[in-house]
Amino acid sequence: MTGRLGCATRYNAVIHLRGGRVVWTPLDPEGITDVSWGRTLGDYSEASVTVAKQGQPRECLRRLADVVDEADRITPGVHCWSHELSIYRDGGLVWQGPVWQPTETRSTITIDARDVLMWNDRQVLATTFSAGETDAGWMLRRIMTTTYPQGSPNDPNIAEHWRIDAPAGRRYALDEAICAGSTTVGKLVRDVCKVGVDQFTLGRKIYMVPSHYRTTRAPYRLHEDDVLGDLEVREGGGDMATEGYAYGKEPQDGCAHYGLWPPGGFTSAWFGRVTKWRESTDSNDPSTLADMARASYEYGWPPPKAIVLPDGARLAPTAPVSIGQLVPGRPFQVSLPSYVLGTHARFRLNEVEVSWAPPEPEAVQVSLVTLNQPPEEAA
Repeated sequence: MTGRLGCATRYNAVIHLRGGRVVWTPLDPEGITDVSWGRTLGDYSEASVTVAKQGQPRECLRRLADVVDEADRITPGVHCWSHELSIYRDGGLVWQGPVWQPTETRSTITIDARDVLMWNDRQVLATTFSAGETDAGWMLRRIMTTTYPQGSPNDPNIAEHWRIDAPAGRRYALDEAICAGSTTVGKLVRDVCKVGVDQFTLGRKIYMVPSHYRTTRAPYRLHEDDVLGDLEVREGGGDMATEGYAYGKEPQDGCAHYGLWPPGGFTSAWFGRVTKWRESTDSNDPSTLADMARASYEYGWPPPKAIVLPDGARLAPTAPVSIGQLVPGRPFQVSLPSYVLGTHARFRLNEVEVSWAPPEPEAVQVSLVTLNQPPEEAA
């Protein structure tokens, strides 16, 4: 598989049975008109493959549809959740996940899918966690091992494909017990990851690793000349703050709150006191409120910036990175010398979007965000 951006020579797509191990049917590469796939930090990504019906032999499309034989026995076709979409770039698997929405028109069949993290959103929590502070890494491992026990027929081939390397000492505070069946695995995992764990997929592999694991490495470097088309730099006034403030649910005996001012008072006379207020609806724990206030301040100061490649822009084939290096959470040193609002600073890769519609070349778009994690449920 070539890693050079925008230079894929071919894409192939295959429909697998649930679990991604058994091929159900390949999609004829000559009939593929559009392919899109991505990688997302902190949540599932999406993919889509469109196949033209015209010119395709009926037997090539036959396994996409339910088939009824003479004895009225049904051989199921492609359906959401029972099948998975796999996308190959120059022969290498780059994306895989359950079919989400097959759509047919007069001229095309489109298979929309979401990556394997989506399985977590269709699984209820299988274990109970008591109130109190819990090590985040232990909790994530407990969630995944009880949801997808090795050898279980209900495991959609997830048990062998997750890696959890959570930071030692990171704690997740539970003001009340979380009971088995009271939430989905996906929701709880996303909540736990907000204490400093990056979650993303590469192919079928699920990663949950410390947010600082990749940002401490030497960054890749991007110059504005590495982008074809326009490039946007955005400063977020909605997230900017010189003070973080968190308020807990009302206790019986008083108020629970925590405010974090920047060291030495207000940041400068230019900004004064700009407060980012957040509410914890399920905790009065002082350390939890302190963490919430700190997260708001650290994300909001200096004013957070994002770099986005809008529609029509893409990374150039000469950009000094490959498809394999576009991993969510990785640091990038970005230099924009001609921009008035430009910057020469480190960012984290937040999202990758790849599209291919022959005969047009492959387009690779990215978004980069400030190194700090955005706080949860900021008001």
